[in-house]
Amino acid sequence: MSDYESLPYESYPFPELHPSFLGAYAALQGVSAVSPDKCSYIEIGCAGGGNLIPLAYFFPEASFVGIDLSKRHINEAKERAKRLGLANIQFEQADITSYSLAQDFDYIVAHGVYSWIPPKVQDALVSLVSKRLSKNGVAFVSANASPGWEAKGIIRERLLRATKDKSGVLDRLDAARGELRSMKGEYESANGKYVELINATLIELESAPNWYLAHEYLSEFNAVFNLGELIKPFEDKGLMYLGEGDLSDLSHGSEKIFQTESAAARTHMILEAEERDRTMNRMLHRVLFVSKNCEKNFEGSLYFSSNLKGEGELYELPGRGTVALENKEVSEVIQNLSAKWPERLALKDLALEDEQVSSLIELFFRGAVRCDLWGGDAFVESGKKPKIAGLNRDEVMQQPRITSLANGYVVLDDATRLLVALLDGSRD
Repeated sequence: MSDYESLPYESYPFPELHPSFLGAYAALQGVSAVSPDKCSYIEIGCAGGGNLIPLAYFFPEASFVGIDLSKRHINEAKERAKRLGLANIQFEQADITSYSLAQDFDYIVAHGVYSWIPPKVQDALVSLVSKRLSKNGVAFVSANASPGWEAKGIIRERLLRATKDKSGVLDRLDAARGELRSMKGEYESANGKYVELINATLIELESAPNWYLAHEYLSEFNAVFNLGELIKPFEDKGLMYLGEGDLSDLSHGSEKIFQTESAAARTHMILEAEERDRTMNRMLHRVLFVSKNCEKNFEGSLYFSSNLKGEGELYELPGRGTVALENKEVSEVIQNLSAKWPERLALKDLALEDEQVSSLIELFFRGAVRCDLWGGDAFVESGKKPKIAGLNRDEVMQQPRITSLANGYVVLDDATRLLVALLDGSRD
């Protein structure tokens, strides 16, 4: 853990960790998920609070907890939360092998943790999640995926050998950078199964920040899992795999595993999902779990939004690919959503037939539309004296990015950062 004290992991917000997304994913499969504005939410391995603090800011009636083994991470998170005056969030330095929680949580997330801890700590994480996930809660766990990360593992093994005799983190990084340069020369003219991916990764690592290289490639632990290996320990403890939380590849099907009651059919579908992972060379699993005893009678509201661009049957999802829409009514709904992007429209107000609702839900699971469990404003009018969220004004004083309501982020140039800092509602 000493590396995290001298070289903290940079902390970011993640849209896939937003309780509105996690809750909607579950609700679309019938689970009575809890609304984000009243939920309890804990992040295991919260780093400096980059994901947790924006959620606490935008949902003042919800409660949030962040735990991390690094004292420096927790101190940074506490300082930022105090600066923003957040009363609904607490941070604790804790080792989860000896940590106990006094309450259940509606959302439990552990992003960038499971692959990077020893088996004993993995077991503790599984136990904590299974014991403290509320009846209708949703858990999110990420881990490096097989086979996608195996090529990167070749680089990692080389870097570990090159740095094994180095003691300080900076000395290890210097040795690692030197080894990366050597590998780039070797692999430029090489042939083999993983060469293309290795070359792409070597180029990526040339400009990677030290904190990423140190904690991703030089850490003592970095386990790789196929889907079945990852979900089994959690299901053995009373949870059920809900689906893959990464919808960015426009694939479809992982959520059907949850809907399948036959054990044999379910096993076959998991094997098919692993085959899809191999085909697409998945690098990271983002898996969702619910309790096997969850209530499947969701009756709340759902909200859809989309930025698909097109007309007729073909629509382009910016930077992602093309989606074909054969149903005219669904196509018209998408055009309506796109025209009002990023506004969220309630499903009940779209006046769709059951078949059209099913098509819209399928588009969500393919990553082509967004669905939220929370229907709050996606933006506000600026007025005569523009005012941006205090969270964002604080962010630009520390870093070049600001967090959105969807828990994504936008990188700003220097001039825009200066402007955002002034938007406190006191100026014309």
